Amino acid sequence: MTVTSSLLTVGILTLLTGSVWGQAAPSGSSMPQTPRTSQQPGTLGSERTPGINPNAPSVEDPIAADKDFLREAAQGSATEVALGRMAQEKSASDAVKEFGKRMVDDHSKAAEELRQVAQMAKLDVRSDMPKRAKKAQDKLSKLSGADFDRAYAKMMVSDHKEDIKAFEREAHSGTVPAVKDFAAKTLPALQEHLKLAEQLETPGASSSEASRQK
Repeated sequence: MTVTSSLLTVGILTLLTGSVWGQAAPSGSSMPQTPRTSQQPGTLGSERTPGINPNAPSVEDPIAADKDFLREAAQGSATEVALGRMAQEKSASDAVKEFGKRMVDDHSKAAEELRQVAQMAKLDVRSDMPKRAKKAQDKLSKLSGADFDRAYAKMMVSDHKEDIKAFEREAHSGTVPAVKDFAAKTLPALQEHLKLAEQLETPGASSSEASRQK
């Protein structure tokens, strides 16, 4: 077979092959199209549930700070009552015993008022002693006499300084009116407690002040 005959044969086969593919393929497309299948809900890439945006920021509780304040105030009152009773039993000082009784009376009253405020505001408040207070109670239980008095007075000064800051913050920036009013109403008593505790921590300070006023 000559070279010219071979080339003519290849050309004819190429034309025939192209004709067959041209009849099989749809008009206007070079390749058959793969049909799109809808994905089932919950599969990767499926459309998200209408009305829910998973990337939207969570809505913060507008009264979260008031709830935290009530919880901490309830725990603080429970702590002061427990330690005040211990002071009446273990102290060697009449002044410390009297202060302990004052703590029991005042904080028991404050705890009752706090429960009423929580009920008005429809807030659930627990009054269990926090772990830190339980550790402090265990520490004081191992002391007696003058050692107990010094440790107790120091603890009362520290605790009431923290309490006053928390009550001042709630009284000025609280969201729930009943809780805010409770903080403002209780604040003067806490400030008086702090002064008494500071006098117990430095017993000579009150007598020196009294002598200067004479």
